[in-house]
Amino acid sequence: MSGSPPYSNHGRRFSGKGEQSIFLGAASSGKLHLLDKNHDNRIIWLLFAAPIMSLLFTVIPVLVEFHGVGADIYRFIEPLIGLPLNFFILASAEVFVDYSEHERKFLFTITEKGFCSFLFTIGAAFYAQGAGMHNTAIMAKHKLEDLITEYPNITSEFPAVNSTMDYMQTDLEHVTGHYIYAVGAAIITWSQLLAFRRQRHDEISNVLNFIAFFLGAFFYAILLTGVAIEFPKGTIVGLAYVSTLGLLLLVFMLKTGQLFSKGRRLVPQYYTLSYGLALIMILIYVAINGGFADKNFDFRS
Repeated sequence: MSGSPPYSNHGRRFSGKGEQSIFLGAASSGKLHLLDKNHDNRIIWLLFAAPIMSLLFTVIPVLVEFHGVGADIYRFIEPLIGLPLNFFILASAEVFVDYSEHERKFLFTITEKGFCSFLFTIGAAFYAQGAGMHNTAIMAKHKLEDLITEYPNITSEFPAVNSTMDYMQTDLEHVTGHYIYAVGAAIITWSQLLAFRRQRHDEISNVLNFIAFFLGAFFYAILLTGVAIEFPKGTIVGLAYVSTLGLLLLVFMLKTGQLFSKGRRLVPQYYTLSYGLALIMILIYVAINGGFADKNFDFRS
């Protein structure tokens, strides 16, 4: 029929340019064994929960004096919660749950699902390695602090104690550990954006879901801003990163014509909003701080 959008045999909706765009709604293929509304709800609440859990496990140790076995266990738990939550977001993409897509080749002989899984795995490896290095350095640093407190003269008698302390705190914890951690988180985000780049959803009609969607983006922006503030040279690196990726996402969303829709491009919109808010927050911090000077890295965490 003239003027009607063309559909494939599987009920897919195509754009006028011939690009296939996945739609989780009335035009879905029927191969999803989840109710469309509940499927979207799950994505929204995962996007809400993931940054909150990361904030709980990263902010509290910075603000509260944390020592001992309990504190060490608390820090090591974070990747065990954060990584599965982010994987559940990725696995909610239709390329993972619609088996009619399993023959689609994305790169050489690798399917789109396989490539997204590979990218997420690389990100998770960096994330876990960075978290482990960061947390191990904190444990060693605290033991050295206890040693120095008990034997104040040890630093003058054994200067290597100071250099070891500096290595643990500066090199391993604040530079290497933090940045490997952050690179992993960034790659995980890219895997999610890649998986959801063509996926369309029904607009968010539930007020509670819309609030959760916005708050999730807001909390993720706070997390990005906190990372920028806490990392060495973090404000410069963070500003460059959120500006670059935020601009790319903005261009992408403008091309889709759904930038201001209520969740039609759920995951790309979420990250576009997050990076926009993070950019504003970082700029405010830089203005208040009077420039890009690093925070004094005399952390208790």
